[in-house]
Amino acid sequence: MNSFGFLEGERNRMDEKLKTQLQNLEEQLLTPKVRLSRQALREILAEEFFEIGSSGRILYREEPISENGIGRYRWS
Repeated sequence: MNSFGFLEGERNRMDEKLKTQLQNLEEQLLTPKVRLSRQALREILAEEFFEIGSSGRILYREEPISENGIGRYRWS
């Protein structure tokens, strides 16, 4: 048992579940369905969310979405 009262195997399962959940949310952010929907973004992103775009511009959760969405994601 660790200092949090969890058995090591239980903690590992919780870590994997959290990792999977976070990965699923991150992958949803790459889909047009989410990138075009203010409501979908609000459901996924924390109120205090911001990111620094590749241009150096800071983007916040509540910024307006253009008719093209929040931009395209390209794998490099």
